[in-house]
Amino acid sequence: MTFPVLLIRSEGNDTDAESLTALGLDSIDDPYVRIAPVGDSTMAHMLIEQLRERADEQTWFITTSPMTIPALIELVGEQVLREAISAAVSRGVHAAATGERTARTLRELGFPRVMVPMVSSAKAVVEELADLPPARAMFPCGNLALDTLPDGLRQLGWHLAQVVVYETSTVTEEPMSVELIRRGELSAIVLRSPSAARALVHFVAVPESIPVICAGSTTADAARELGIAVAAVAASPGAPDVAAAVAKVLSE
Repeated sequence: MTFPVLLIRSEGNDTDAESLTALGLDSIDDPYVRIAPVGDSTMAHMLIEQLRERADEQTWFITTSPMTIPALIELVGEQVLREAISAAVSRGVHAAATGERTARTLRELGFPRVMVPMVSSAKAVVEELADLPPARAMFPCGNLALDTLPDGLRQLGWHLAQVVVYETSTVTEEPMSVELIRRGELSAIVLRSPSAARALVHFVAVPESIPVICAGSTTADAARELGIAVAAVAASPGAPDVAAAVAKVLSE
């Protein structure tokens, strides 16, 4: 019997499922984490107001999660965000993202160019910006965002405006797929964030018979620290690369 691959992020599993299907692999999704915009939009509105009115060519708008922009849109409205980006771009504001998925969203909202490092990580973004003179960074993020980007930029002498726009939490009820993990009835598990790794071990210890594939090095490092045996790290967070990593592990 062939068991499915488990996708556990809160949303956006369709592209992973489609890429796995293209390689002949079945999958199921079961959210172990819940993501929601913060309850108070005041700070988000202030950040976007700064982007619209005061940001200039010495400013970078940086995102490290695909959850950031949807949360911002829910907090301030898509039209408000588009108008702020348009005004910012006219004054030379730059944009950067850790992955192509988020970069594509930023381009669709009006940033003509978005810097994406070769390696999809906050550390790689800092390394890319290290050759520039110290500037300013606007960093909307989640409540569990790692300190890699803000600490790295501050050490380089940058000024940082960091605003939490969404919150990630572990679901309260045990996901149905936990029992499949206990019985070893999964081909593999895909982790796309440190929060997903933490939520997974909160509910169950993953048996060695189920390989765990991580979408990036940051997630892999977090998973290993939690005692998860990481079987592979995808070449990029893109769904085709993640699916290819899963297929490679399962073929070995």
